[in-house]
Order: sequence, then C-alpha cells, then structure tokens
Amino acid sequence: MRLAYGHRGARALAPENTLAGFRLALELDVDGVEMDVHLSRDGHVVVIHDPQVGRTTNGRGWVKDLTLAELRALEASAEHAGRFPGERIPTLEESLELLKGRCRAAIELKKESPAALGPAIEVIRRMGMESSCSLLSFSPGLIREAARLAPEIARELIVVFPLGQVFRARSAGASMLDVPDLFVTRGVIERAHAAGLRVGTGITNDVRTMQRLVEAGVDSLYTDRPDLLVPLVRSEA
Repeated sequence: MRLAYGHRGARALAPENTLAGFRLALELDVDGVEMDVHLSRDGHVVVIHDPQVGRTTNGRGWVKDLTLAELRALEASAEHAGRFPGERIPTLEESLELLKGRCRAAIELKKESPAALGPAIEVIRRMGMESSCSLLSFSPGLIREAARLAPEIARELIVVFPLGQVFRARSAGASMLDVPDLFVTRGVIERAHAAGLRVGTGITNDVRTMQRLVEAGVDSLYTDRPDLLVPLVRSEA
C-alpha cells in the first residue's frame, strides 16, 4: 500500500507542526502525518522543527532552554500570520492523541536533540501506538539506538544521496530509506526492496514529480501539499 504523508501537517496550507495543521491534514485524508520533536528544558517532548523558536513563533531562544510553560506561551503561526491566531506548540502526546486511530505518525528525531529519543518512545508506548508510528532521522546512530530501545517501532533513515545507503540503512536497523525525490529511480527502489527496505521520498510538492514517483514504485511520499498528493495516490490505488 502506497502512503501519502502530510509534511509537518500540511505545511503549505497551515502552520507547521501544530494541531491546526494536523487537523487539516486529517481532513484531507492523509495516511500519515510527519512531525519533528525536541525536548524542552523540563523534559517534555514538544513538536517543533527548529532547535530555536524564532522562525515559527513570536518568541526567541532555544527549545532546550525553555520550559513547556514558556513554550506554550508562544504563538506558533508566524509563517501564517493572522490566519491561525492562538495556535501553540503542541506536545508529542497531544499530537498523537489527535492522530490515534485516524492515521500514522512519522516522528523525526533531530541530531540537535538526541535526548528526545527515549521520552518519545515512552510517549508512543503509553499511547499504545507502536504499530502506527515510525521514528525518522538523518542520524544512523539515532536509528541504531531506536532499534535497540524499541525494535517494535518502525525506523526510517533519511539520506541526502542514495549511493551506498541501502547497506548503511540495514546496518543501522532501519526498515525504510527516505531519499530525495531527485534521486528516486526504479533501480534505487528495487535495490532497497531486495534488501527488505521500503522507500520514502523527500518533500515533493509538484504534481508531475509526485506522478513520476508513484510510477517508479515508491512506498511513501511526503508533501507540504496533501491536497494535491492524496487524490493522486488514491487514483493509483
């Protein structure tokens, strides 16, 4: 089954990594939502892409230096100013609570916040969502540690260039390889599948590129425009 994921919710249409964005992605019938996590100063797993809050909120500072209460005081719709007033940085638990039973969750672990891995796994297990979540990272070390701590949760290694990465992904304990759409070919997909790996793409927002990837046989696609991707994937089912 080919899966359509909303990247950071529906990033082109709503504030990224917010409950509003996740709700919109659900309304657009995505198979999954991708999100990014960091750890707050007081140990809460929060959903935000950058290690600093400045780009997506009305605040300043490093996520790791702010408490959950301080993070919640920020408005998280800076890139969609005026359209989503009052939107806040959610916790991972709040996000999974919204998605549970409705779609999958792809949770990206950041190199800047490796300490978030253990607490994120705890949240996933507490929510009973081991089979509907996957853990993503550019770091083979984090993927390897995720495989050790939570072998029951799927793991995706994100790469910039696919050459030699099938072996690297397998060695790290990944179950999926995420490749930039520019480098996705039938050959790459066939080699990954032969090694027991599924293949996902980097962020794809162009319909013609989406169509090419579907025809190549990719397993999952990530997009800021689920309004474009979902109908295409459904028509190919």
